[in-house]
Amino acid sequence: MPGNYMPANREGWFITFFFVGIGLGVVLAGHLLSAWLNSPWPTYIGWAFFVLLTARFVLFAKRHS
Repeated sequence: MPGNYMPANREGWFITFFFVGIGLGVVLAGHLLSAWLNSPWPTYIGWAFFVLLTARFVLFAKRHS
């Protein structure tokens, strides 16, 4: 089905959770670094990286579906 990027097997779910876990880990690290440095920039960079990683995942899923 065009536009459906849901994984069809166990390996696909693992890859999905890997992408989400890495993205949220980067966001968490950005928040912790931001609190430690008293600067909002690591948080902004973490969220920007999360958006880029999500876009990359969609391209990956589209290519492998």
